[in-house]
Amino acid sequence: SANNGQHLDDILYEKVLTLNVGSETNQSSSSSYSNNKTLNTTNTEETFDQQQVTDTTRIDNNVLPIKSEVWNYATKLPNGKAKCKSCNREIACKDHSTTGLRRHLDRCMKTSKFLSNNSTIFNKPINIQMKKKLHELVYQCIIQDGRSFDDLRKPGMSRLLQEIIPGYKAPTRRIVQRQLKRLHNNHEQMLLTELKNIDTLAVTIDLWSDRKLNSYMCLTGHYINSDSKLNSKVLSFTIFPERHTSENISYTIKKELKRLQVYEKTHVITCDGASNMRKSFNTLEPKRLQCLGHKLHLVVCNALCLWVKDQQLSESSITGEENDESFPDANTNNTNDTHNFDNVHSTVDDEISNDEPDIMDDEDSSSNEDSDISDNSSEMSDLINEHWEEGVTEDILSITCVQQLLKFELNRDEWEILEHVNEVLGSFSKATKLISGKKYSTIGLGLFAITSLKEKLEERSGKYEIDQLKDLLLNQLTNYFENDFDQYELLKRYAFYDPLGFGVLDRVDRTKIEREIKKSHSEYMASSTSPNSIVFGFATTAKSKSKSNLLQGFLSSLGKRRSRIIQDGKDLSIADELSIYRSLAMQEFNDIIADSKEYDPFAFWNLHGQKLKLLSILARKHLIVPSTSVPSESTFSMASYLGRKERNRLTPENLCNLVFLKDKVTKNM
Repeated sequence: SANNGQHLDDILYEKVLTLNVGSETNQSSSSSYSNNKTLNTTNTEETFDQQQVTDTTRIDNNVLPIKSEVWNYATKLPNGKAKCKSCNREIACKDHSTTGLRRHLDRCMKTSKFLSNNSTIFNKPINIQMKKKLHELVYQCIIQDGRSFDDLRKPGMSRLLQEIIPGYKAPTRRIVQRQLKRLHNNHEQMLLTELKNIDTLAVTIDLWSDRKLNSYMCLTGHYINSDSKLNSKVLSFTIFPERHTSENISYTIKKELKRLQVYEKTHVITCDGASNMRKSFNTLEPKRLQCLGHKLHLVVCNALCLWVKDQQLSESSITGEENDESFPDANTNNTNDTHNFDNVHSTVDDEISNDEPDIMDDEDSSSNEDSDISDNSSEMSDLINEHWEEGVTEDILSITCVQQLLKFELNRDEWEILEHVNEVLGSFSKATKLISGKKYSTIGLGLFAITSLKEKLEERSGKYEIDQLKDLLLNQLTNYFENDFDQYELLKRYAFYDPLGFGVLDRVDRTKIEREIKKSHSEYMASSTSPNSIVFGFATTAKSKSKSNLLQGFLSSLGKRRSRIIQDGKDLSIADELSIYRSLAMQEFNDIIADSKEYDPFAFWNLHGQKLKLLSILARKHLIVPSTSVPSESTFSMASYLGRKERNRLTPENLCNLVFLKDKVTKNM
């Protein structure tokens, strides 16, 4: 019968565990089994199985198997399972394996005697709290280091963890994926709570597509935290599957900012100058500030005709219409000689040609100096000539090819031209790094850099080549900044509260901005307070005029001198604060330029905030605005690393969670 056959199979399986006794009987039985097998080789598979059962019966008559100890505590069922005698639970015993049964008896009877001596899988479990803590560290490790979800479960890492923490096993990728969603929700709630306590917010925005052509939108927020320090965080990193039209961009920006309850607190958004991005602000309340880094890039490219195509860059239109100014067509097509040179020795070209990098994510303007163009032209000459000589030696070129290569050897005049180009463009490179920081205010630095570059380009050196290059750059600098009137005025208005930006403003701009501040303050006071409460600041000024001589009285009437009573008083009018700020800002400006004082506009306002109460509130609102969209672009660089080729299974949703959590988990560690 079927039950008897299954019972015989179980006896045959446990026969493997018996002692090797009765060798002569075993040999005889084995011989008998072998003979029977030979006689029935032509039979069907069913006949062979029946003969095997018959032979097994003969074996069992001579040798009795040793019964496993686990069957003293469990009963074998006809359905292939085992029933625990202690809890009556049925445990699967697939292929007659007792591993699951042993594990169950170990937990049920609270003993480890059923486990194998060489087993390393079922170590004593670690404490639940310790396991939870280790799991959290694993999640943070994956987020901070950009590791794959199952990185800590690979064989080598598993052995290391078992040696360090016996009994601990890292979570699976599915568990990690679920926990990432949990962490995302938790940190989003924490971000909402933090944003409720701020008064104003500055935002940068950019769009990006990964190697799978999935589009994303990134919003970064910049604000003053409770410690009066500039804080930057990723507000939103979401999938953007829609077409990149201005309507879709505008709708998504508004939706994300309202979801975070900061749309009314956002006054300025820094972005690039793409036409769809510019048009999207027609339906948005925050003002648009175009990235100064992109503008500097366009100045250099269009001044030197460094175009990817035969036409100007699409972002060169900065007024909403196509730029009417035309440039002479440059020789952008490669000559036959250049084409032959590339075919002859492409490795030389690959080694010495450097693509123009994206705007750098420098947190310190003094870092990465080694990436600049070498100031020593002789070093560049030696480097290029060295590669050229190696190429000729290695490839054993023909005479014709050597003649082609000789056409690319630079003479002395050409090296001088390169020195001049390096001298002029070096300032643009350093200016781009300066305004691309994320941990310090850059709006005042932006205006200072643009004004300083203009002054340098207006200087004449007496050398035709360098003066001609300066003229080309100056024309483009004027075109992209001063001719873009609205953007340039917005930049000045926000840089006014930075002593470095204030120092480069001319008298007309300062007077205009001060007039706007006084007007807006008067409107605010008229709408929020009674007329009697506004007179205090002006009353002290009237008392002081009688104590001043004619000259000092005249200066006081112009707002260019502070009387002693106003200076020592606690409450000042907005005019008095502006007068004090003028002198303090110019002193700070001179200390930074002449005495190399450390640049920190927030430290300046923390020092004088008690005296300049009204202006300090406005300063905190304006100085948080970034002059570039580097915070968003650097986030995309990180996202590109997380979604690298080795992690092609990473879904867009998981990528968004990782990018959003990156700056928050890292700061909490």
